[in-house]
Amino acid sequence: MIIKYIFNRNFVLGGYYFLMLSFYLPLKFNSIALIVCGLISLFNINKSTLKEVFIFPLNLFYILFLVLLVGLLYTENKVTGYAILERHYSLIFVPVIASSFSILNTKQQKRILYFFTLVTTVLAFYFLGYAIVDYFNTGSIYIENRSGHHLYNKFMHHRLTAPLGMHAIYFSLYLSFSFILVLHHFMKYFHSHSILIKVLFFFLFSFYSLMIILLKSALFSLALPLAIIILLFFHFGKYAFSKSKYLIGLISIIIILSAFSFYGMQSKILNFSTNLNLTEEHPGPLKIRLGVWYSSWQTIQDNWLLGAGTGDGQDALVEKYHKLDFYIGKRDQFNAHNMYLQYWISNGIFAFLLYFLILILFGLYFLKKKEYVGFLVIFLFASFSFTESTMLRQSGVVFFVLFSSLYIFKSSKKNNENFISS
Repeated sequence: MIIKYIFNRNFVLGGYYFLMLSFYLPLKFNSIALIVCGLISLFNINKSTLKEVFIFPLNLFYILFLVLLVGLLYTENKVTGYAILERHYSLIFVPVIASSFSILNTKQQKRILYFFTLVTTVLAFYFLGYAIVDYFNTGSIYIENRSGHHLYNKFMHHRLTAPLGMHAIYFSLYLSFSFILVLHHFMKYFHSHSILIKVLFFFLFSFYSLMIILLKSALFSLALPLAIIILLFFHFGKYAFSKSKYLIGLISIIIILSAFSFYGMQSKILNFSTNLNLTEEHPGPLKIRLGVWYSSWQTIQDNWLLGAGTGDGQDALVEKYHKLDFYIGKRDQFNAHNMYLQYWISNGIFAFLLYFLILILFGLYFLKKKEYVGFLVIFLFASFSFTESTMLRQSGVVFFVLFSSLYIFKSSKKNNENFISS
C-alpha cells in the first residue's frame, strides 16, 4: 500500500513537471501534458477529491462552459464555435486534473510551482542571451533592412521571444507570476537569508524588471508593480503605520515602482489623444486599442442580451469594423482585445457578468484563505483580460484555470493539515 502511495505521488509529480514545462513547448505538448495529467489524476481520484472538484468557486467554471455550449445553439459559424468550445474544455477538465494536487505534501506542491518559475527564469536568460549573441554575429540590434522601431528590435517585444515562437505578452504574464512567487518566498523567509542570498534575489528581481521593460508590455509595467505593492501590504501592512522604518520603506518602494510603471508605459501614454479617427492608416497602439474597444461596444449594442453566438462573435466584430470604416480593424481583423467585451459580444451579458464574477469570487476566496499568491494570480489575469482576449488562447485558458485550481487545492490541503495538527 505504501509503495502504491509513493508510486502515485511520483507519477503525479512527474505529470505536473511536464505540464509546467509544456507552457513553453509547441501547443500540442500542452495538450499531451493535460491528457497525461488527466489519466494520472483518474488513478488517484476518490470520493473525497471528486467532491472537492465541485466545490465553490470551482463550480463556476462549469457554468461558464455551459453558457458557451448554449451559445453554440444559435451560432452560424459552427467551425469557429466548436474551436472556441474545444479551447474551453479546460474549464471542466483542468479542475479534475488539479484535484490530484491535494495528495501531494506542501513541499512537493511548492516544488511544482517553483519549477514553473525556474523554467521561466532560464528561458528569460536564454532569450536575452540569444539576442546578445545575435548582436555580436550581425553587428545590429535590428532585423535586416529595418531599424528605428521596437517591433524590429531583436532585444524587444516579439523579436525577443521569437527563438521559441512565444507570444511576448503571455511570456510577460508568466514572468510576472514568477516574480510574485519568488518575491513572496523572499519576504516570507527574509530573516533566514544570508546577505549573499539577498543580493542574488535583488539581482533576480532586477533581471525580471528589465525583461518586463524589454518585452514592451505596458499592461504588466503597471499590473506587476501594483501586484508587488499589494503583496508588500499583505506582508508588512500591519507594521506600516506603527513603525516608521516600514512606512518609509514602503513609500520609497512605491515611488520606485511608480517610476518603473511610467517608464514602461510612456510610449503608450505620452502621445495619448482623445481624438479618435477610425479611418487613420497609421494610428498609435493606444488609438488602435481604443478603436477596437469602441467597435466592440458598438457590436455589443446589436445584441447585448444573448450575444452573437459562441462562434459568431469575431465575425460580428469584423462586420462592425467595416460598417464603422475602421481601417486598421478591417485590415488586421483584431479580436476585442478585452476578454470581458469578448464574452459579451459572443455570449451576451450573462457571460460577461459570469466571467467578472468568477474573477471577483476567486479573489475573495483566496483573500479569505490568506492565499496571497493565489489572489495575485487572479489580479494579474484579470488585469491582463482588460487588454487581451485571454480565454481565446489555450495558453490563456489553461494558465488561468490551472493555477487558480491549484491554489484552491493548495489552500484546501493547508486547511486540512492545520485541522489535523490542531
